[in-house]
Amino acid sequence: MTELMASLRQLVAAESHALAGAATMQAAEGALARADPHDVIAACVRHYQQLFECPKLEGVISSMNRVCEAAERMVARLRRLDEVLPRYQRMASQLYELLR
Repeated sequence: MTELMASLRQLVAAESHALAGAATMQAAEGALARADPHDVIAACVRHYQQLFECPKLEGVISSMNRVCEAAERMVARLRRLDEVLPRYQRMASQLYELLR
């Protein structure tokens, strides 16, 4: 019974955390809807420049392209791993059976 109560408390805490997050997101969306689009874009670009250490505005587009290319390569590698791993898993399980 104690485990059940602890699980229920965790569930209630998780739900209240999710609801608070939803309220925060709703407030942010409202603020964005009222903001000047040029200010929003400028803030996004400034934030990007800080994140990726891109001091000049002229370098932002090429930097974004490099980030996108790296992300595409990573996705391709993950897809390839997703294809290959089941084979290795089967081989490992067969080897495990042989060694038992």
